[in-house]
Amino acid sequence: MSKFYFLTFVSSSHTKFAFAPSIGKTRFSDEQVGLIGHYFSDYKFITCREDSAIEVCRKAGYDGVVKVLDPTFLIGESDYLSFASKHIEQGEDFIFLYLLGAEISVKVDEIYEFARANRLAIKYVASQGRDDDHPKVWATVPEWLELMSKAKYVLTNSFHGMAFSIIFSKPFLVFPISEGPSGLNERIYNLAQSFSCTDRIFSGSLDKLFDECRFDRSVIDENISVMTAQMSLIAAN
Repeated sequence: MSKFYFLTFVSSSHTKFAFAPSIGKTRFSDEQVGLIGHYFSDYKFITCREDSAIEVCRKAGYDGVVKVLDPTFLIGESDYLSFASKHIEQGEDFIFLYLLGAEISVKVDEIYEFARANRLAIKYVASQGRDDDHPKVWATVPEWLELMSKAKYVLTNSFHGMAFSIIFSKPFLVFPISEGPSGLNERIYNLAQSFSCTDRIFSGSLDKLFDECRFDRSVIDENISVMTAQMSLIAAN
């Protein structure tokens, strides 16, 4: 746990705040909690994305922490579409497969077999060192947004792949990380709970991708109100 993540190199005479960070783990030693409390002592306010992070902050002596959505949700679908490229012809049904390097419980070969069996194409974007023999799209940010917006379905192991699936109202499945720090899955579970879509977390069957997928859009509006109020508080102080 590096102290530099807590802006320790910034003078305490400056205003410090944490806006929707992700801790990435759920267990901390008493010593680490004490350090976090020390690092947070000169923060104006703190918001977090996960319930577990809020609990850690409170144990560290910071009670004023507020839970918010990821800042991705501060703007909507139409805002993102204004940045999207326009290269893909309408009419082709495809799965947007967006995978980070972390291991998942499904092999990419199985995903391709599933797509073939259901007569769906795949447009595959890989990141963070993921390497396999399947063809990939090396997308720019505008191209990535277009792939997301025009996909019929989304399969991903990325928190933000999941977030954008919700923003664009796409049927999706998100794969939890199966190896490495399990705490990295925490924000996926929290976001799914916020939108009442825990059934979109992969639990053994890719066929769940075709189940009806609904999101509680009021959650976005509610959280935007909280986030903008917090930002106004910063500006006022």
